[in-house]
Amino acid sequence: MIAEHISHLKKNHSVRAMPAIDELLKECGLEPSDLTQIAVAKGPGSYTGVRIGVTIAKTLAW
Repeated sequence: MIAEHISHLKKNHSVRAMPAIDELLKECGLEPSDLTQIAVAKGPGSYTGVRIGVTIAKTLAW
């Protein structure tokens, strides 16, 4: 792991997640194509939050 972003905000994952990923990549001097592994936690969390995380991971992997 190179970097992580921890947030304790309860809502707006769909609005906050991608900007946080973009910021982390910029801070590390990386492009999405530089990623070799992507991990998603299966919970705990809301059904929608987990779906958002999986969708973002699948999009980045694509």
